Amino acid sequence: MYMFRIKDKGNELVQVGYDSNNLNVRTQSGEMYAFYKVPPHIYGNMLGAKSIGDYYKENIRGRYGETKIS
Repeated sequence: MYMFRIKDKGNELVQVGYDSNNLNVRTQSGEMYAFYKVPPHIYGNMLGAKSIGDYYKENIRGRYGETKIS
């Protein structure tokens, strides 16, 4: 999975990656989380949102299976 940096000021996320319905995110504190069964349109909406961090908090965190990776 390719992870790319986010340029969203004030965002708690610094990197995101997506592959086969799985979303990985890295926070400013360095923690990494994997979210499972995230539909492609949710990922696309997140990337197109005015604030990626706000979209993540409102539409992904706590709504999909999650595992802390690091």
